[in-house]
Amino acid sequence: MIPKYLSAVWAAIAPAMGNHLWQSTLCLVVAALLTLVLRKNRAQAPQTTAASLPSFEVASIKPNRSGQMNISIMFQPGRFTANGIPIKHLITLAYNVKDFQVSGGPSWINSEKYDIEAKEPDSVVQELDKLPPDQRSKLVRSMVQSLLADRFKLNRNSLD
Repeated sequence: MIPKYLSAVWAAIAPAMGNHLWQSTLCLVVAALLTLVLRKNRAQAPQTTAASLPSFEVASIKPNRSGQMNISIMFQPGRFTANGIPIKHLITLAYNVKDFQVSGGPSWINSEKYDIEAKEPDSVVQELDKLPPDQRSKLVRSMVQSLLADRFKLNRNSLD
């Protein structure tokens, strides 16, 4: 059975080819192969959009202009809190990389500091309670990645 869009391709190219049936057939085969390759690549591509990552139910991000050098990060059941954190530090946390592995970006990712308070959805809190520590950390990092993507328009592709 030929998919509808390939039938449409055939209908569009057959009259233009006239008596050159073999050329029309070749075009149809190429279109079918391209479709298969595109479907395979789309199925294999990792889904790293913010929508596919778990996210915080609600989050407050405010500039920290206190002038203090302290950075604090707390993971409590149902909550993520960070005070005085530069975005570069948040990136290293979210993607589990070292500071020297993050380069580029605007200068403010090092200099501007933020206070973040985020609440996890109740369903995620229950899920986190059931997970071992390494998987729990991975899930929380995914939620921080989602926060970075949503609020700062940063995604994994920005890091490549």
